[in-house]
Amino acid sequence: MNGRIRSLILAAACAVTALGLGSCGSYDIPADRIYSNYSRYANAKAAASDRLSAAGRADSVSKAAAAAASTSVRTTTTAVTTTTASAKTTSAATKATTKATTKATTKATTKTTAKKTTRVTTAKTTTAATTTTTTTTTTPPPPETQIVYIEREPEPVYAEPEPQPVYAEPEPEYVEPEPEPEPQAEYVEPEPDPQPAARPITPCSGSAEVMEVLGYVNAERAKAGLNDLVLCKELCDAAETRVKEINVKFSHTRPDGTPSIDLIKSAMQDWNCWPAENIAWGFDNAKDVMYSKDTSDAPDEDKVHGWMFTYLTGGKHRDNILGAHFTAIGIAFDAATGSWVQLFYGPFMM
Repeated sequence: MNGRIRSLILAAACAVTALGLGSCGSYDIPADRIYSNYSRYANAKAAASDRLSAAGRADSVSKAAAAAASTSVRTTTTAVTTTTASAKTTSAATKATTKATTKATTKATTKTTAKKTTRVTTAKTTTAATTTTTTTTTTPPPPETQIVYIEREPEPVYAEPEPQPVYAEPEPEYVEPEPEPEPQAEYVEPEPDPQPAARPITPCSGSAEVMEVLGYVNAERAKAGLNDLVLCKELCDAAETRVKEINVKFSHTRPDGTPSIDLIKSAMQDWNCWPAENIAWGFDNAKDVMYSKDTSDAPDEDKVHGWMFTYLTGGKHRDNILGAHFTAIGIAFDAATGSWVQLFYGPFMM
């Protein structure tokens, strides 16, 4: 084969040289080089063909083995079937023999013969089946590659967490702030308005009637354990004014509408003093104005008593004469009308 190819290549090279095609540019292609290239190509092609042939043979062997395995399986199945049929035939023959023997012999002979026949027949059948099976058994083909499918475990399903309730925080209850206490100025007690100093008591003397009444007053005070009253000039002047006023209006209110005690405060220049006033009308002497007692049949509210007994009709004259807080007195008398006035004064002590 190689010699033939070589001869063909040489002939082709000679033809190329004869036609003047042997040169390529500045040199000629040698015939040995052409043969060498073609030889390598032919060898590679032959190697590829050999590999294909080997693969084909391997495929044929594999198919033959598969066919043989299939034939062995079919043969085994046939042997099993044959054994089963033989067993059935033997069983039928045994039954027929047993029945014939039973009819000809006694019950004891029938049982013995049946047992022996059954044993022999069973042994023969088992031996035949074993022989057949051993003869036809062949090596099973290699198991085909089985594809095992592994079920994919399901991916765990994660349940989304339930939304947690959102509790709104309660708004803080508004508490109105307490107002800050305003700074309190320290209380300073105001000083009292300056009052003019009380006028000092100026002792004096008066008419006989005035001095007699003063004696009676101090005598009653002495009985009560009280101090004597001083006849005061300022109060006597104020009492003279009041005698004239009660001749016009017999009352403790002055004609101008002011209380009579204001005249005492003004006379003594002391507006925080203890003032008091006794008045009487229609008495001729000092004893009567002090101690007279009405004994007439007139109603009590119409009776006229002296200053020491007016309490019988609800008067306060006696209380003024015995007032413990008094220190001075002013007395006046009008003989024409029988009018009498007593003004009492006592400084106020804290």
